[in-house]
Amino acid sequence: VKSAEPHTVEWTLPAQQTVGQDVEIHVQALDRSGHLCSTYEDQFLIRVSNSIGQEIRVNMKGGQALIKIQNTKAESWQLTFHYSGSRVLKLPEDRKLEWQPGPATKLILDGPNEYMAGHPLKVHVRAVDNWGNLAKTFQGTVILEVKAS
Repeated sequence: VKSAEPHTVEWTLPAQQTVGQDVEIHVQALDRSGHLCSTYEDQFLIRVSNSIGQEIRVNMKGGQALIKIQNTKAESWQLTFHYSGSRVLKLPEDRKLEWQPGPATKLILDGPNEYMAGHPLKVHVRAVDNWGNLAKTFQGTVILEVKAS
């Protein structure tokens, strides 16, 4: 019994992920009937359009592959799937992955180095995650106490 030839490659991945956590990309080679080609082995490439641009090698064994990626910058990625082998395969559509900031872990206080008495003090407070991304989920009260000497 001969294994069916791969016709299409499919991938599944979430549309968004929190920074610092693994994204899992599942890749499968399927025959014309949609069944896994369990003896198929090949190499593919995922190109990432982001702030640094990168390429991720996909080594498919047993007709499938699992890739884990981690990122610490809140940004949007455009992922494209590439194949340079000799087979004619239907490749998956491009996907977008949104990296969301993590929970607030610290507050950053931005203000003047010196203060002149009798003038308003303008201070900007930012809540950031472990990697410096502006956190979107901070809720709470910040009390700023100024003491002069």
